[in-house]
Amino acid sequence: MPKPEREPYIVQSVVHASRILDAFQAAGEALRLRDVVERTGFGKGMCFRLLHTLHHCGLLEKVDASRYRLVSPIQRRKRYRLGYGAQGQDTSFAREVRASLERAAEREGAELIVVDNRYQPKVALRNAEHLIREDWIPYRVSLLGNYGTDLALKREINRFLLAEDPYGTVAFVRFGIERGELRSNLDLEMTVSIVDWTMERFQDALVTEELDPGLFRRGGEVTEKKETRIAQFLDILQRAIGAEPH
Repeated sequence: MPKPEREPYIVQSVVHASRILDAFQAAGEALRLRDVVERTGFGKGMCFRLLHTLHHCGLLEKVDASRYRLVSPIQRRKRYRLGYGAQGQDTSFAREVRASLERAAEREGAELIVVDNRYQPKVALRNAEHLIREDWIPYRVSLLGNYGTDLALKREINRFLLAEDPYGTVAFVRFGIERGELRSNLDLEMTVSIVDWTMERFQDALVTEELDPGLFRRGGEVTEKKETRIAQFLDILQRAIGAEPH
């Protein structure tokens, strides 16, 4: 299998050093060499050299003979990035909606990107493309309010998603068909829609489980039962779009 191409302008040693710094997850946390090895997955020798270098550069300090900690807190990238396309900003209601979203994002530690569609479908399409290409990598474009009932706008966005394939789903499905792993007698767009829908539901489940593990089952879920359901779901998906075994 060919190795993925490296980004030519990324300095791997700096990436490795940033992974070491990310291992310190709480303010004032002191870690031993073996803690850093466990959290980063790097070899012991690499971790030792990076810890020594970061200490030499003044980014880490030694607590005692075997433990390090950050000299100052690091501003970390937000875990969630959300895009909101407002219909307009010319009413007090629209401004209050935006303000409430900004407060909620700040409270939950999420990054919120807001664009103004100015009540124009063409502007909304340009903003959607901007959000997908430049600001974030979403797994879904959701249409709310009047946009949700605008069938012409929905068709335009669907055509854009199919033609531009920003998530790589079309290329992924074609690759699966070429390898003989997916059914070739299904319409390509149908298979792409099934995969997209499946990923949306899967992402929903992951986010819900992370934000509120007991939302639907206060007593928690038995691991074996959860694994059985995943296996059953994958079996159904395989029978739906998977190629027939020879």
